Amino acid sequence: MTSEPLRLRRWVLATYVGLMGVFVANRFVLRPWVVERGGPEGALVVVFSVPNFVEAVMGTLVLTALGLLARARYPDRLGRVSEETVQVGASALAGTYVVSQELGLHDLGGANVVDPWDVGASLLGLIVALGCMRRWGVLRGGAAGLRG
Repeated sequence: MTSEPLRLRRWVLATYVGLMGVFVANRFVLRPWVVERGGPEGALVVVFSVPNFVEAVMGTLVLTALGLLARARYPDRLGRVSEETVQVGASALAGTYVVSQELGLHDLGGANVVDPWDVGASLLGLIVALGCMRRWGVLRGGAAGLRG
């Protein structure tokens, strides 16, 4: 079976790489700087919640790409599943993981402190990821990608 490779839109790749940079910069530069200087409460909330936002966006993008890859690999079983359905399903899976982690239902991502700001950052990341995917699509040449 010969199939065309899965081609992701540039914004997906740029977002993934950019958020990895944000995560690293926050973890090793910004957060220590704000904590060391005793920054204002709002700055502390941001530097401690950024990883949750990043995890939600990146997790949603990875799960969406995996779902689209499965759809392409098994067209006889999954070929009728739309890109939009994969996006929503991936968002739901990522949401289940990040919110249940934030609520302390599991420690799969490591020990966690239950914090409503982190839940909010996770939910914001899920909404941003789904909104971007719905607006710009994920696959080059995909139906959703033709909208904008």
